[in-house]
Amino acid sequence: MATYQSIMDGWRSANHPCLSKFSSDIDPENSKLILADYWEEKNRKDIADILLDRLPHNGEGRRDRISSLSDKDKEQFDPWAKKWIQIGQQTGPADRALFETAARACYRLSGLQEPEKIIWVPCPMVACLA
Repeated sequence: MATYQSIMDGWRSANHPCLSKFSSDIDPENSKLILADYWEEKNRKDIADILLDRLPHNGEGRRDRISSLSDKDKEQFDPWAKKWIQIGQQTGPADRALFETAARACYRLSGLQEPEKIIWVPCPMVACLA
């Protein structure tokens, strides 16, 4: 929860409008809920759902393992490959809020400590040299 509290502290120091309706002492346990409410108000239910661990699953908290594919599934290979190749080749701005929320959720749901900070660099080359 410290990660979410540090986000809230950063927003507070920048006088972020999200915090205008809250007192200066926000319970760290509630900071994730406040962030989720903020993203829902911004029509970003995708980010709010991740913050609240509202992820699709089979009812047991995890997805079923796929052991075989139907002919209908196999027909989707080419369209999916084209879609994800196109996504991988995009050079536009990243959806940073969605990525950071999803990355933290991956750590959290894997039982690992979430990163305190996520560092963004202008290009992959800078990341390699950093």
